[in-house]
Amino acid sequence: MRVSVSSYQLKLRDPFTIARGTVTVQPTLIVRLEHDGLVGLGEATTNEFYGVTLESMSAAIERVAARLVD
Repeated sequence: MRVSVSSYQLKLRDPFTIARGTVTVQPTLIVRLEHDGLVGLGEATTNEFYGVTLESMSAAIERVAARLVD
């Protein structure tokens, strides 16, 4: 199985505002899995309040990907 991860800074069409502030860009990971000609895509976004970063998500994906075998 092949796993690839790409990070993006997605600009929001409309700003998202709550009591903690306004967000205009959403850091996002796109995960692509390939196996026997099949492809799966997934998306994960950060959450500053809970401490979820692109780096922490990438590290978690790498740990899981290391356990996947063909």
